Amino acid sequence: MIPGPLGFLNALKDQIAVQPVINWELVNPESVATELSNLKEKVIFTDHEIINDEFESLYLGREYLKLEIDPFNPLAQKEAVTFKDLTGLTFLVLRDVGTWREIVEDNIPQADFLSQNSVNAMTTISQYSRFQSNSKPARHC
Repeated sequence: MIPGPLGFLNALKDQIAVQPVINWELVNPESVATELSNLKEKVIFTDHEIINDEFESLYLGREYLKLEIDPFNPLAQKEAVTFKDLTGLTFLVLRDVGTWREIVEDNIPQADFLSQNSVNAMTTISQYSRFQSNSKPARHC
C-alpha cells in the first residue's frame, strides 16, 4: 500500500509487457540485499539507497505526507499545519504506509490512529465520519 511506488507502477503499467505480481509484505531494510540476491524479489522499493556491487539503486523521486482535514475543523482554515497542531487528534489511516507510519506516530503526540487495511474501507468510513485522514491530498505537514 505504499503510495509512491504504487503511483510509479501505475504510470508504467502500459509499458510493461507482463504485469508484476506484487508482494504486499514490507521488507526489513537490512534484508533488501539478501531478498534480491536470493531472487526472492526482483524489485524492492525502499526509502534509502542500496549500495551494493550486485544491484542498481535508482532514485525515483520524493513522496509527501498529505492529510485531509474536516472542513469544520479550525485547522482547515490554516494555510499549513504542523505535527504539533495535530496533537491529540484522531486519524483514519491506511495500515501499510511504510516509513510514514513511524513518522506520524513519533511526531503527533497523544494522537489516536484508526488503522485500516483497505483503501475501500477507509474511503467508506471517511465519507461517514469527521476523522482526519490521509485518503485525499489536502494539506502538507
